Amino acid sequence: MTIAQARSTGQGAKAPAAERSNPAARAPLRRHLLPPSDGSRYRQLTLALSVGGDLSLTAHEMGASPEAAWGADDHEVSLSLAPEAAQRLAFVLLAEELKDRGDGFERLLALCERHGLDHRLASWT
Repeated sequence: MTIAQARSTGQGAKAPAAERSNPAARAPLRRHLLPPSDGSRYRQLTLALSVGGDLSLTAHEMGASPEAAWGADDHEVSLSLAPEAAQRLAFVLLAEELKDRGDGFERLLALCERHGLDHRLASWT
């Protein structure tokens, strides 16, 4: 939806009421951000958002490695953010993405619509 379309309709897309009230719609989100293996090594990078709003990023790598003392290693590390910090991170990332963009409004609106994010759109003329 463009700014002009928003002005003509005066409203934004909303998730259906059934989806908003469905507990499954509030299930934790998890995305695997890397392919799991490059052949000799297992690699995984996973981003997760809990129902409570905590955000975590976990990296796990194991397998054959010339640097490993026994020819193989296993390393896992995780970074977690409380809901308030995750919200601030979302703000910072969006600000970086939208800075100096004339189409910033349209880009954010498109993201909301593409991912089914409940939003409210208002327009004044």
